[in-house]
Amino acid sequence: MTGAAPQVRIGLGLDLDAAAVEYARERYADARTQFQQGDVLAFEDAAGFDSVVSLETIEHVPDPQRFVQRLARLLVPGGVLIASVPTTPSVDLNPHHLSDFTRHSFRRLLARNGLEEIDSLLQVQRVSPFSVLFRRELRMAGLRRNLPAWYLHHPSALLRRVGATLRYGFKNHYLTVVCRAAGGDTLPSEHCS
Repeated sequence: MTGAAPQVRIGLGLDLDAAAVEYARERYADARTQFQQGDVLAFEDAAGFDSVVSLETIEHVPDPQRFVQRLARLLVPGGVLIASVPTTPSVDLNPHHLSDFTRHSFRRLLARNGLEEIDSLLQVQRVSPFSVLFRRELRMAGLRRNLPAWYLHHPSALLRRVGATLRYGFKNHYLTVVCRAAGGDTLPSEHCS
């Protein structure tokens, strides 16, 4: 981080997993970049944060509403949240994903928590069906085991998968949204998480 974004005084990374925090400390920590083990739902910072970044995490938590509400409360008035989620089905394939989102449902979740969208980015990741089928796709290493049996118990997930494949083909979509908390008009720059 040295030399980049000189207006940022401190960047703090927070994770539940001690091994992830240790890995980040060993490789990325410096005078302005710190890492701490903790649960964002219990984390407190009296000063609040100008910026909070949550990339590809919201789909992993058991209660996305509570999680986003907490992120919004950690922001100072006018603070910025940058968050992303997959917007094509992922719960069926990834056993670590607990929620599926669409572009609309993700934006609605953010708005319900008092966050105003100021920008967004749609990312499209192409997937080869043959690489997936024959498990040559590296991203499929953590694929849910015995997927046909899982679909038997979760038929609505199979319908979402078929619908998304018909609509988008063999592509995963991800939406990153930049939004601002109520009470400010400028992009903050000094204290971020």
